[in-house]
Amino acid sequence: MESHLVATLGEFVGTFLFLYFAYAGNLMAASLASTTTPSGGMTSETVIFISLAYSFSLLVNVWAFYRISGGLFNPAVCYPPLFIFLALFFFVSLRLHTDSPLPR
Repeated sequence: MESHLVATLGEFVGTFLFLYFAYAGNLMAASLASTTTPSGGMTSETVIFISLAYSFSLLVNVWAFYRISGGLFNPAVCYPPLFIFLALFFFVSLRLHTDSPLPR
């Protein structure tokens, strides 16, 4: 059971760091872009820099966490259980601490 908890926590931390560093690279590339296309979009250099930021973020996090969680970082798998847990927690806490018209 402990190894499953460690793997789950490793995947959560790895996915968070992957998305955090990738989005930071995206923000940096978008804010430092000096030129735009005539239609107002990003240049191909900026798009390539953003794709490299996501790629290197994934590469580094898979290398750092592959022994813990297998290096499978998928936000669609990692975050919904957290949201379900938080939704249940908030529902129970609201039911216990408020007068609600719902039957108990």
